Amino acid sequence: MRYNRDDIINALLEAGLEKSDTVFFSTSLGMVGMPPSNIKSQDALNELFLDAIREVLSEGNIIVPTYSYTFGKSTASNPAIFDTEKTKAEIGPFPEFVRKQKDAVRSLDPFMSVVCIGKECKELIEEISNISYGENSFFEKFVTFPKSKCCSIGLGPNWTPFIHYADYLA
Repeated sequence: MRYNRDDIINALLEAGLEKSDTVFFSTSLGMVGMPPSNIKSQDALNELFLDAIREVLSEGNIIVPTYSYTFGKSTASNPAIFDTEKTKAEIGPFPEFVRKQKDAVRSLDPFMSVVCIGKECKELIEEISNISYGENSFFEKFVTFPKSKCCSIGLGPNWTPFIHYADYLA
C-alpha cells in the first residue's frame, strides 16, 4: 500500500505535533513504505516530506541533524575545514536536502551540526558553546526550549540523538 502527503500530515498530527512546536527530526525515509507513484527521485521524496512537515509546523521550528564529523577528520598535516554553507551532511539524503533550503540556518559545530528552519532558529543555534554536548550546547538549549519534541520517521527510538546527550550528562 502506498502512502501520500495527507498520510504523512495525519501521522505527524497523530504523533502529537502541533503548529508551534520545535521538532528535532531523525529520518530514514526509505523505511517508511511505498511513496506515491509520482515520486521518481530522492529529492522528490525529500520534498514531499519537508512540505508535509512545513504544513504541520506552520508556526514552529524544524530541526534536522546535519552531522559532518569534520572535526574528527582533521590531521596535523591536513586540517578538515567546516563550512556551514558547503560542508555536506553525512547522515542521509533528507538532512542534506534540508541543509540546502534557502531558509535553513546551520549551527557552527564541526562535529554535530544541526540545521533549523523557523522563526526561532537563531535563538536555538547561535552563540552555542564550542562543544557538541554540555553547557550552552544546542542540545542543552533544545531540551529547555518551549514545546520542543523529537520525532523519528522511519527509525526506532534508539536513533534519537538525545541518547548521546543523556550519556554525556551521566
